[in-house]
Amino acid sequence: MLTSKHILAGIFCLATTTMSFAEYTPYQNLPTADKLCGGRNDQANCLEQQINRYQSKMQNTINKLNKVVKNNPTALKGVRNGQASWVAYVQADCSANAEAFGSGFNQGIQYAFCQLDRSILRAHDLQDLYDYFTQD
Repeated sequence: MLTSKHILAGIFCLATTTMSFAEYTPYQNLPTADKLCGGRNDQANCLEQQINRYQSKMQNTINKLNKVVKNNPTALKGVRNGQASWVAYVQADCSANAEAFGSGFNQGIQYAFCQLDRSILRAHDLQDLYDYFTQD
């Protein structure tokens, strides 16, 4: 049974990351991204495939979360608003990071590495939130 404690915790977790700033280092998932796609001739395509993979994981978890909180409008709104806020954050953060690389191919690759890094973390955060809501 969902309680107000669960709902408030879920909304907070969706609007923020589950890690404190001291625990998160930018590009902490870069070794994973580099292992998946680094140094490949088709690096751009590889990054796009991996980003799509993690976005699919996120969407599947969000769909499961929506089913868990479907009878609670406040929690449902929290799930939607939390993800929309995350998307806006990633776009702004990765754009700012990529601008440091000037224009052209390297800028696009930098943006994609940033987006993959953030997507890996977010997929884990959403899964943690789902696990929290469904624990007995």
